[in-house]
Amino acid sequence: MNKIKLILNKHVRKYIRFRNYLPNFKFGRNISEILLEHIEPYRYMDEWRVKPFNGQSRRLVNICLICNAFKPDYCIETGTYIGTTTTLLAGLATTKTYTFEINQKSALQAKKRFSANYPNLKIECVNANSVDEMPKILSTIKSEMKIFAYLDSHWLHEVPTSQEIKILNQWGPNWIAVIDDFKVDHDLGYGFDQYGITVVSQDIVPKINGLQVWVPKEKSEYETGARRGTGYIFTETSAKLMTTELMQNLVQIR
Repeated sequence: MNKIKLILNKHVRKYIRFRNYLPNFKFGRNISEILLEHIEPYRYMDEWRVKPFNGQSRRLVNICLICNAFKPDYCIETGTYIGTTTTLLAGLATTKTYTFEINQKSALQAKKRFSANYPNLKIECVNANSVDEMPKILSTIKSEMKIFAYLDSHWLHEVPTSQEIKILNQWGPNWIAVIDDFKVDHDLGYGFDQYGITVVSQDIVPKINGLQVWVPKEKSEYETGARRGTGYIFTETSAKLMTTELMQNLVQIR
């Protein structure tokens, strides 16, 4: 057995050295589609990464109910990644969608995808820190407009969510924010993020007069996809526009 391991390790080391000289192959759309035809769909169709809002159908219903009642002029997303959620948000905004991605490679890939596949959607992908650039974008939007924000830029020990909410609140009262990876205390079947001692929960939502914090009432076992927790942040102004149908799906925690 040890002899077999030594032989395998020897070949692995040879491959690793050889791999360094291989070119990076990038397949175009046509070849990619041909390759996909030879992969069983069940191997990738349930991957949350390729679906809006982590593939979570219950969250999608709630967000659609929110936007149907709120009718946002603009959508703002922090944390683009490959942009699967971005394109759906762009269909909910009546004017334009801004998405912020700090990683240059991810931002370039998302921009390429939007340009190639969704040329008619008004999407601006900003390769920058959301906390630095959001105020500049918001300064161009009139305060009587309505903004729906999807906050998902917490990553690699960075949690700018508190600052993002403060920036939105300084802009005006006509906004709603949804936070991904949010801790739902009454149902830990929903996943959440924690970075050191910082938990993505109601604790990172600034205690600003009038802000309401809601989470899903529905059991996590009925959710699909990644089953990550969701925080719904309303101002007094935006909460008044919500329907009974939506609020029956949520529970207020602050």
